Amino acid sequence: MVRIRHSLRRGRRLIELAEELEMMIAVSHLSDTAFDDVCEVTKRPFIASHSNCRALCPSLRNLTDGMIRALADRGGVMGINLYSGFLDPEFAREVSAYQRERAEANDTPEAREKIFKGKIASLPRPSIDWVARHVLSTRSISAERTALAWVATSTGSQACQRGLRELQTTQRSLNSSFELA
Repeated sequence: MVRIRHSLRRGRRLIELAEELEMMIAVSHLSDTAFDDVCEVTKRPFIASHSNCRALCPSLRNLTDGMIRALADRGGVMGINLYSGFLDPEFAREVSAYQRERAEANDTPEAREKIFKGKIASLPRPSIDWVARHVLSTRSISAERTALAWVATSTGSQACQRGLRELQTTQRSLNSSFELA
């Protein structure tokens, strides 16, 4: 019998039911311990719908190499998250510094949030190369056994990478050109 930690004990039946219904379990918001619990209980593929490589950017949302291998071993899917703070460690450090500064400020919560958003908006966005690094790293770690997807959450689309905006502009231009032809 599999030993289930308390963190999953109450959710085991839910996971089993989801698997019976052929639903994928999503793990991007789970702690490392909960991720391990899901690995112990599930039999089917699961999904990290918006996570990147923790070795490249040390966000807790991102997966360790071992997690990526576990996902690949199950035939899972990993969605590469386009949010700058999950791609580029320098951007993530700047955001963390601003978050600490915001927490220590004596302003109203609304004023702190406005200042925080302004500072984040002023940060230079990482290049599209960071997306490629995470894709290549995931493919290498998983021995090309993990299915990959692109994911732009509402946060991610607000902090879109340089190059990706240009790609979107180019795509719109191309679409307009074809509509005129």
